[in-house]
Amino acid sequence: MSCSYQTQERVGDFTLGDIWETGHTELDDNKGSTLVHVWTEKGKTFLDSIKPNIRSIEYPIEKSRGAERTNTLKVQPNREKLFEDANNMVAEAFIAKYAPYTAKVRMKQFGRYVMWKLHLHNMVRHVKHLLIHR
Repeated sequence: MSCSYQTQERVGDFTLGDIWETGHTELDDNKGSTLVHVWTEKGKTFLDSIKPNIRSIEYPIEKSRGAERTNTLKVQPNREKLFEDANNMVAEAFIAKYAPYTAKVRMKQFGRYVMWKLHLHNMVRHVKHLLIHR
């Protein structure tokens, strides 16, 4: 699958997306961050108009561009079957098939719960930020 919107030549004034690792722990309130790529003067004017009401930083586009921006994404071989199942299966069966609650998932959830209870999650996130953004 090739998407004509994977480049900087866009029809919109800006593009919104999730950004998981910014390297700016002062913005990391565990509520999520939104990445805004501004492509036009109209988009810049809009962003400037709301800046007094938001917390923001300038972030280099090179760091925010993942593989999905520079490589053509491949269509998964079971994509059509997934959509067919989504239309024909009850929700519980669909989730069990495509996102099963496995022992691995339970272990990860338990590990996160223990880290949260011991107040280690912020320290781990901070170390992760340091390692990613050296």
